[in-house]
Amino acid sequence: MTPVDPDNPPPWGTLLFPDRYVWFVLFSTLDVMMTFVILSIGGAEANPVANWILERFGISGMTIFKFVVISFVILLCEYVGRLNFEAGRRLTVYGIALTLMPVVFALILLTGS
Repeated sequence: MTPVDPDNPPPWGTLLFPDRYVWFVLFSTLDVMMTFVILSIGGAEANPVANWILERFGISGMTIFKFVVISFVILLCEYVGRLNFEAGRRLTVYGIALTLMPVVFALILLTGS
């Protein structure tokens, strides 16, 4: 991938941080999958917003909600990154880290460690 010039970002339609978005989407997808596994063995959703959506719209609604959030975060990173490249880059790191935390927590719960 060609490095992005922070002083001259590419036009809209060209992503600033595509490699990071792949990780963000991967961990977000794993979060949905882990939630489904934990719910199927009698666990509960810890996020109150996601739990509210889950109770009203089921796992399909929660999955749609998750991918709406993913889209919003990516658009936010792109917008912030075009205003301040370094801030947008940091935002992607925070997004990836925050999305990875419930996946790690679910794995710990499932393995009994």
